[in-house]
Amino acid sequence: MRAVDDHNVVIAFRYVAGDAFSAASLRWCSAGVRDCLETHPWPVLLLLTLRQEWRAVVSSVLTVTTSYLVASLMIGVEGTVMYFREVLPVILNVNRSHVRNGSVASLGWRIFEGTGSPVIFGATAPPLVENASLALITSTVLPLLVVVVSCIVIRHRRLDLDASLGVFICISILVSPISWPHYQVLLAIQ
Repeated sequence: MRAVDDHNVVIAFRYVAGDAFSAASLRWCSAGVRDCLETHPWPVLLLLTLRQEWRAVVSSVLTVTTSYLVASLMIGVEGTVMYFREVLPVILNVNRSHVRNGSVASLGWRIFEGTGSPVIFGATAPPLVENASLALITSTVLPLLVVVVSCIVIRHRRLDLDASLGVFICISILVSPISWPHYQVLLAIQ
């Protein structure tokens, strides 16, 4: 129960910190990066950097850094290091080709290793073509390609900051190695 309570405190802190570090005009940015802590914030940070929104970049980096510092204070530095070195790789390997994982990065694993998870119940399917090397390459290149194409489209259409952030918050969830269906629900109620 203690771990659940600690997790809830960190989540609550993310929302408080995100609002405290952002000006009213940067609220989208803070909310987006705050949500991306569960996924990967790099696409949003890349967008803000390319647009030279330096206050938003600093606000976002402070939000992410502060969240990880609070987590380290609560579970200890050793626990945080263990999470990144041991727990996170296991979670990614177990869930990378699960049928409910809606990530673009999961496509390579599904095509070249099949669908399923060794520990989570769900539908399974054999690979279309069995090749672990192609699975890794595809699952690395596809998310990068999605981000690059999104940058090109946003630049070509000259979207304003709010529209660009809306697109890139969604992109961040799609290119994360794990993207569960409830992530889209959280975006909808944001």
